Amino acid sequence: MAFLCLALLSRFVHPKTWGWGVLVFYVLMGIGRAVYESTNKAIFADFFPGEKSAGAFANVFVFGTSASTLAFAFGASNQDTEELVLLITFAVLTVPGYLLASLMKRREDASQAADSKDASVSV
Repeated sequence: MAFLCLALLSRFVHPKTWGWGVLVFYVLMGIGRAVYESTNKAIFADFFPGEKSAGAFANVFVFGTSASTLAFAFGASNQDTEELVLLITFAVLTVPGYLLASLMKRREDASQAADSKDASVSV
């Protein structure tokens, strides 16, 4: 929500005359990073346990770095609309993406539990 508010405020409200009020952007960015970055590692550790975790964390860092690179490139080339569209798109897709990943994880866990139950019954 903080990142979505950040994007919408920066696009539709013109903060260049806000003076110290522009600090709201730093607060929103801090809230978004605190929530996302602190829980992100725990979520990946839960979703990708054991030997799967190395690949999962590698993907997090590769895509995070790629996203930062794109953001700096768009910022340097004054591609504000494209940058805003990307920001809002990913902010909106975060919750559905998490819900889909949770559903897939539950199905995988249920399938593994059924397989281990079948294996223990046949022994």
